Amino acid sequence: MISPVFLKLFGGELKLVHRELLKYLLCFRFCTVATLIRSRSQYYLSFSTAIQLEWLNEDSSPQYRPMISIDCLAHTFSDIQAIIFDKDGTLEDSGDYLRNVAQKRARLIDAQIPGVGEPLLMAFGVNGLTLDPAGLQAVGSRYENEIAAAAYIAETGRGWSAALDIVKQAFTEVDRVMESTPNAMFPGCQKSIESFAAAGIKMGIISAATTSQVVNFANYHQLQSYFQVLLGSDLQFAKPDPRLFQFACQELGVDPARTLMVGDSSWDMVMGNQGGAAGCVAISWGRSSQPLAMANVSISDLSELKIRM
Repeated sequence: MISPVFLKLFGGELKLVHRELLKYLLCFRFCTVATLIRSRSQYYLSFSTAIQLEWLNEDSSPQYRPMISIDCLAHTFSDIQAIIFDKDGTLEDSGDYLRNVAQKRARLIDAQIPGVGEPLLMAFGVNGLTLDPAGLQAVGSRYENEIAAAAYIAETGRGWSAALDIVKQAFTEVDRVMESTPNAMFPGCQKSIESFAAAGIKMGIISAATTSQVVNFANYHQLQSYFQVLLGSDLQFAKPDPRLFQFACQELGVDPARTLMVGDSSWDMVMGNQGGAAGCVAISWGRSSQPLAMANVSISDLSELKIRM
């Protein structure tokens, strides 16, 4: 690697005094447009504001990335390269759907094991017509919901294998009868996503749903061009394992410390914090819920995340 001592600052120009430096492309992060000018055998970069420089490998392509800050209420997250979102309850208004799924699962299981229906609903986080955004149905994977339901059945004296079979059959039957079309996105989501993409922010989704469900959601709402990473709970890691967040950042090609995590559950906040995120933003969409302890800031909708370049 060639040392930066070959760089000299002349007023408003950065002069590359050694032509061999051109083999080592620089990544410039700045707030205004920079122009590369050739004069004989020397090269100049004209600029009007301070810039940050990073060496790239010789084979890398030049990258010109504006430094982006995200203002959120009284909090500012500086130099953000990416945002990772949860799906259910964050982008997709799936509360009623998830509640219906939980109620149908509990009803089918209760038909075979009378008396376990109500305890199952409590375990799933369903109380009447409301779904706890921090409850098992809202944040847990399918596997975690199956294990919890089987545990209640096993308490009645059934063997573990028999309990799991009952649960799997009930869950499969509910999948068959429930509408598979993704739910609507929350109001304003599309506009915010388009704004983030236009600013050059990379985006991904990490969900407790399966990867195929996440992909189906993105395809249905025509979001494929905006999201570079779509991850579900059927991988090696699941929420709130911070390695899932770090893996998503790796796939996006960004540093976790320059990535925001946006979600509606404590697991999203735990995963982001332990994964080294630049910040964790809790979103409620106007639902009455307790503030999430590990969130840096809480918002009601995505429009409260404002881009500043």
